Amino acid sequence: MKLKRKFFIAFFLYSFLSSQSIFSSELKIEELNIYVNKSFLVSTLSERVDGNKRINVILPTKASDSVFFISPKECDITLVRDIPIEEDTRYIERKNKISSLENQILAVEFSLKSLEKVSSERFKDAVENIENLEKQKLNLEEKLYNLNERYRKEKKEFDKFLATFHPAEIFINCKVPSDAKLKVISFLNIGGFNRYDIIADIENKSIILRNYLVVFPDRDLEKVYITYYPFFIPFKLKVPTFINKKRENVSSSRSWGLGLQAMRIEKARKKIFEYTKDNKAAEYKYGYAHYYYVLKTPVSLKKDVFQSIHLSTDVIKNVEFKVVIDAYDTLTPHLIAKFVPLKDYAQSDEAIFFIDDMYVGSDRFYGAKKGEKSKISFGKDNKIVVKKEVLKDYREKTFFGKEIHTYIVRYTIKNKHNSSIKVSFIDSVPPVTSDNIEVELLGIEKFKPKKYDKVKGKIEWEFSIPANDEYILEYGYKAKISR
Repeated sequence: MKLKRKFFIAFFLYSFLSSQSIFSSELKIEELNIYVNKSFLVSTLSERVDGNKRINVILPTKASDSVFFISPKECDITLVRDIPIEEDTRYIERKNKISSLENQILAVEFSLKSLEKVSSERFKDAVENIENLEKQKLNLEEKLYNLNERYRKEKKEFDKFLATFHPAEIFINCKVPSDAKLKVISFLNIGGFNRYDIIADIENKSIILRNYLVVFPDRDLEKVYITYYPFFIPFKLKVPTFINKKRENVSSSRSWGLGLQAMRIEKARKKIFEYTKDNKAAEYKYGYAHYYYVLKTPVSLKKDVFQSIHLSTDVIKNVEFKVVIDAYDTLTPHLIAKFVPLKDYAQSDEAIFFIDDMYVGSDRFYGAKKGEKSKISFGKDNKIVVKKEVLKDYREKTFFGKEIHTYIVRYTIKNKHNSSIKVSFIDSVPPVTSDNIEVELLGIEKFKPKKYDKVKGKIEWEFSIPANDEYILEYGYKAKISR
C-alpha cells in the first residue's frame, strides 16, 4: 500500500513539474480588420513550450467569440476556457472602489436631508445658526458634486474595463520543444464605412477625391494597423475568407467554447493586384471580387468617438464639366462632371460634395470603374445664376376657331466661376402630336438650338459662358391649334 502511495505521489510530481504554467501573458495586437458591420481583431502570443503548458491571458472578447490558431504543426491547443471575471483581483478592486463611492454619496445625501430638516424646524429665528447651517450645506453640496464626478469617471472606466477585460486559460501541448505562436481572432462590434469628399475644381478641369474610413469603436485601441474591407460579413462567427483553414492532425473531438476547433496559421491573404503611390496614407488593394485598403501607419481609436481615418487622395484630370439647366422642370443649374478614371473607386452611401471649395450637399456616390466613362452629379451650382423674364404671353382666337398662343421669353445666365463653363439649357414648347397643331419657333435664327424634338416638345441649346460673364438667351414660339 505504501509502495503504491509513493508511486502515485512520484507520478503526480512528475506530471506537475513537466507541465508549465504562465500567468497574465500579454497578447500583442497585430491588426484590426474592419468590415461594414463588424471587425476582427488579430492578436498574437509567442511562448516556448515543452510538453504541456497553461497560459493565462486577457482576451479582447470572450473565448467563445474568438477563433484560435497555433503553429508549428507539432503543437495543439487542447483547451480554451473563460475564467469568471468575478474571481479576478482587478475586477474586485474596481468593483469595491465603485461600491465605496456609492456608499459615500448616499451618506452625504442623507446628511444634506438631515441638515435641511434641522434648519427648517429648530433654527427659524436664530440668524447665526442659520448661517452656520448654510455653510455646512454648501460644503456638503460641493463634496457631493465631487463624489458624483469621481463616480461617473470611475463608472465609465469600469464599463470600459468590463467590455475589454476577458480573462481566459489556454492549454497548449507540443510534442517536441517548440517556439509556439498563438494567433487569436476576436469578433468585435466595430463597423466602418468609407466616405468621400468630392471636390469639383472647375478652373483646373479636375476632381479631387478624398477617401476616408469612418469608424465608431466600442473600445480604446492604441496604435493598431487597420485593413478595411468595404462589404458586409453576414454571420456572427464566420472566419474571414482570406484565412485558409487546415484541420489535418487536429482531432475533431477537441473543441472549446462554442465548439470552435483548433486551426493552423496559414497565409493570411492572397494579393492579386496592388495599386500604391507614395502620397497615399493607405494602399489600395484588390483581391478576389473585393477591393480593400491597408493603412500604412498605425492608428489610435477612442471608445464611442466617431473617427474619420484618411485613406487616400486622388486628383482626376481631364474632367469635362457641364451645367445642365432644365427650364421645363426648374431653373436650378446642376453641375455634371464626366471623366475616365485610372483606377476603381468604391461606391459609398455617404459622399460630401463641393464646387470650388464651396459646400453643396451630401448624397450617395455610385463609384467608378477604371477605364470606363463615368459621371458625377454635384447638385446645384450656386455660382451659376439664372434669371427668367417673360416678354410676351398673348392668346387669341381667329374667326375660323383657331387658337393662337404667342410666347416670348428671355433667360439671363450668369457665370460667377473664374473659368469658362459649358451649359446645356433645356426648355419646352407645345408638342406637335397631331396635324391640328402647328408650332413656329421664334428667334432661333440668332439662338440656334442644338436639338429640337417636335413630338415631345423639348428644345435644347448648348453654349459656353466665359469666366465672370453672362449669356442671354431669347426665343419664343407661336402655337396654332385648330378645333
